Amino acid sequence: MSTILIIAGVFLIDTVKNRFFDQSILREGVIVYEVSYPEISDDHLLKPFLPKRMVLTVKKNLVRFETKAGIGLFHTGYIMDTKAQNLTGFLKLINVKYASAFNHDAVVSSVLEEPAMILELGNETASIAGLKCSVGKLTFKEIEDTKICYTEDVRVPGLNWNTPYAEYPGLFLEYDIFKSGIHMHLKLRELRKEKVSKSAFEIPEDYIYIENDAYNQELGKTFKALD
Repeated sequence: MSTILIIAGVFLIDTVKNRFFDQSILREGVIVYEVSYPEISDDHLLKPFLPKRMVLTVKKNLVRFETKAGIGLFHTGYIMDTKAQNLTGFLKLINVKYASAFNHDAVVSSVLEEPAMILELGNETASIAGLKCSVGKLTFKEIEDTKICYTEDVRVPGLNWNTPYAEYPGLFLEYDIFKSGIHMHLKLRELRKEKVSKSAFEIPEDYIYIENDAYNQELGKTFKALD
C-alpha cells in the first residue's frame, strides 16, 4: 500500500511540475503574426484593405484571435476556451456587429470542410523572432508547397484543437490557414510574455448574437468580393 502511495505521490508531483513550472508553456501573453494572401494578386482592388496582422492573446485556458483592417471598420476573430473546446466568433463591419457561439461539434465540422492538408516536417531548422523551429512544407489543393515552421519550445495547451493542426501540441511560427475560402499565410513577428486583462475575453454588449449559419454567411459575404 505504501509503495502505491509513493508512486501516486511521485506522479502527482511530476504532474504539478509539468503544469506549473514548464517554461515552454505560455500562460499569459500576446503573439503577433504578419498576414499575407498568396492567392490574391497585388493589383486586386481590395487587397490594401485586408488585415495585415493577426493578434493572438492568451490568458490560461482563454485565447483570443483577431484581425483588423480598414482603420478598424472591419474587425473579426474569436474567443476560445481551450479546455471546454468551444469558441465565440465576432464580426464588426462598419456599424454592424455580430457574434455567434460555436460548440465543439460545430467547430470540428467547420474544420472538416477546409481543404485537406499534408504536413511534412524535415530536419531543417530556422529561427523566427529568436525562436528555433523545425522547417517543413505544407501541401493542399493544387497549390504549390508552402513553408511551415513549428516549435515545441513554446506551447499553449489546446491551442490547435480547432484547426487542421490539432495533433501538434506546439506553436506554429509560420503556417497557412483558410477562412471563408481565403488562403492566408501567417508568420510570427513578436511574442510578448505580459499581463493580459480578463476583459480581453469578453464580447461587448453591443454585439448581436446570431445562429452559426447566419454568422458564417455574414463572414462569407465580407470575403466574397475577393473571389
